Amino acid sequence: MDFLVGVDLQDSFVLGWHYNDQTLEIELELSIWPESKYYEVPKIGEHTCYRLGSLLFEGVLSINGLLNQNDMQPTIDLDGSKDYGNIDYFEKNQSYFKVVGGFGNIEFESSGVHFKLRT
Repeated sequence: MDFLVGVDLQDSFVLGWHYNDQTLEIELELSIWPESKYYEVPKIGEHTCYRLGSLLFEGVLSINGLLNQNDMQPTIDLDGSKDYGNIDYFEKNQSYFKVVGGFGNIEFESSGVHFKLRT
């Protein structure tokens, strides 16, 4: 997963998640470091580059542990922005994934994962 080189998921903020039609999307404010090809000069006051994007898992089968976003209480920052914490753990073993964060302790199989940047 070369696209994650230089991306710190534990320093990235979860903004939301959706599971529909065998696709799991985790929306993030991604923490991107100079090793990443997606890195840009940080904005004033930021310790690294942050960009909006998503992790997209496709062909998801037998997902377990995913919480309903509507049942979760986000953290509200001083600037009014909301997030659901960080990705605390990320494991990939062939087609098996385990991802842990404010959205749950989820385990599933997926035919592929990729990255989508919005900013």
